Amino acid sequence: MARPTMKLYNKLLGTLAVGIGSVWALENTTVYEFESVKGLFEQDYRSVFSDNGSRVQLRDAVVMNGTVVYEASGDAGWNNGLLEDWLQEQRNVSVERVFDNIGPSGPHPSVLPGVVIASPSQAHPDYFYQWIRDSALTINSIVSHSPGPATHTHTLLQYLNVSFHLQRTNNTLGAGVGYTNDTASLGDPKWNVDNTAYTQDWGRPQNDGPALRTIAVLKIIDYLNETGVDVGNEYPFQSTQEVFDNIVRWDLRFVMDHWNSSGFDLWEEVSGLHFFTLLAQLSAVDKSLRYFNDTEQSSAFVNELRQTRQAISDFLLDPANGFIHPEYHYVIETPTIANTLRSGLDISTLLAANIAHDTPAASRLPFNVNDRAILNTLHNLMFRMRSLYPINGNTTGIALGRYPEDVYDGYGLGEGNPWVLATCAASTTLYKLIHWHISEQQDVVVPMHNETSNAFWDQLIFSNLATLGSDDGYLIVEYNSPAFNQTMQKIFQLADSFLVKLKAHVGADGELSEQFNKYTGFMQGALHLTWSYTSFWDAHQLRQEILDTF
Repeated sequence: MARPTMKLYNKLLGTLAVGIGSVWALENTTVYEFESVKGLFEQDYRSVFSDNGSRVQLRDAVVMNGTVVYEASGDAGWNNGLLEDWLQEQRNVSVERVFDNIGPSGPHPSVLPGVVIASPSQAHPDYFYQWIRDSALTINSIVSHSPGPATHTHTLLQYLNVSFHLQRTNNTLGAGVGYTNDTASLGDPKWNVDNTAYTQDWGRPQNDGPALRTIAVLKIIDYLNETGVDVGNEYPFQSTQEVFDNIVRWDLRFVMDHWNSSGFDLWEEVSGLHFFTLLAQLSAVDKSLRYFNDTEQSSAFVNELRQTRQAISDFLLDPANGFIHPEYHYVIETPTIANTLRSGLDISTLLAANIAHDTPAASRLPFNVNDRAILNTLHNLMFRMRSLYPINGNTTGIALGRYPEDVYDGYGLGEGNPWVLATCAASTTLYKLIHWHISEQQDVVVPMHNETSNAFWDQLIFSNLATLGSDDGYLIVEYNSPAFNQTMQKIFQLADSFLVKLKAHVGADGELSEQFNKYTGFMQGALHLTWSYTSFWDAHQLRQEILDTF
């Protein structure tokens, strides 16, 4: 039998009714009268307040007279049977299409081994190139999600080989590394599929590429070390140490030299200092520090890396730099254009949080998926884009785009649309939120600030949360309590809703383009976009880990 609905009401003092016998059955209650919070502690039941009344700890269902602030369906479950078959089928299609877009295994003979094309589309639009960013994210997904990466060892080694040669190829930004100590050329984002430089006008430099490549290459190094796979003598590196020294060190040098220099954002549209780029750089530097041996830990290079890590973190967290909206407390992607050209809301902030926080050790970095600013960004994007894209209607699942002011329609300037990678990124963020709470055994801790600063929890998970108490208080939902499990399930359902929305618009045979039309829902823009497929793969993998593990 399904459990009845659980409700939590808000009045901290006064008359309270607490479930007896069944914490879910609201009818089975006993009423207690209290004159103060102190009296609450004298009773043995599972609602605990701090001595100043500002902290609420929930372990089981509690009913308090007043406004409803939480309602979770008692029959909520983790597994949505109507969705499972399609998810697995789309995952298989997505993985196949990813490898179709990597030379030489794909159907594109001009693509050299290890080259990851953004899309096979060569006209209207022409995406038949390799981007450092897209390639790194693709390889990251392959290493992270493949059930047997050994079957793809050649692909990984070929990617390393491509990276080695691109770093040493002259381009419009300068000479390749090795000819000079200048690393400026590593900021070139776009290359031809034959590994020659793309020399036409473009938004250069883009300073996230070397950082994202570092993250991907470090994962390959871990895989090779853990499996003992022999690198062989086919490439210009014969060991993982040589991979690190000849690829990673140069990219780290670039980050140290250029992290505070303006560059174009990941959408290749505006120049400045960007949240996505900075968090990717911070993650790359942080991850790299454990790869230096004891002797190198005291070297000038490593000391500079530590200083860079601290400098980037301080820069992101400094309110004076404007990365957090002062009223709505969401992340602003590029502060220098906020409130002029754009609101600052951008799906790239969720992408950055997802990329940077991919291991338990990464929890020490700022802006994890449980961060209030990250979650408020998601809420505000949902709020703005629900009405911005007519296909959203009144459905729970919302198709998301890049940013509200977007005018790129996949072919040229027009009206912005929902993007596959943006919609999947929302699911990934929420699955990561669940994964973090459960794997780290963390209570849900919600600051009870005003509703604009706590919009995600107040309006998507709870409701009217701000009425609970003082501005410096917290709502705590204790790990592994019934209320905690209900909360996780509600987040899971919200995460699923984005994939349900995507399911309604996937092209024939599982085709994922870059965008889907905001009026008709049909796919448009670059066909078979690699990043669309990997973004779905990322979301599916996390979802499956939750179902399998928890």
